[in-house]
Amino acid sequence: MLYYLFLRDYSATEYAESIGQSDWNIRGIRETALKKIRKLYGGISSTYRIVLEKDAPVIVWDFHSLLIMVQMCFSFMLTDKDSDMRMCKHCKKAFVASRKGNEFCSQKYKNQFNVYKSREKKRNKSDNR
Repeated sequence: MLYYLFLRDYSATEYAESIGQSDWNIRGIRETALKKIRKLYGGISSTYRIVLEKDAPVIVWDFHSLLIMVQMCFSFMLTDKDSDMRMCKHCKKAFVASRKGNEFCSQKYKNQFNVYKSREKKRNKSDNR
């Protein structure tokens, strides 16, 4: 049912007619299924459908809250390699990089990371002797 309603973009009426049920029943089942999916994924699930526009497929996202939409956009920015958004190598927090090669959110965390790395190397050398 979810395949036809979301991916194939059928209306509840079209799907109900194709299987011989009432659209009222299909809407109820759809809402129950979506509630279970939202509960399963902690309420962060969003739906999407693929639409053909000007001979090219386009993904259309349907968010049920503004917070979910902002979280999804933030996630896309963090995972995009060309974005200025980065994840700090030391503290694992998100930051906006001022230069392309920045891996740390501050000089303090860069220094801490390098100190820990150098101590780890010394420890490994002493263990190998």
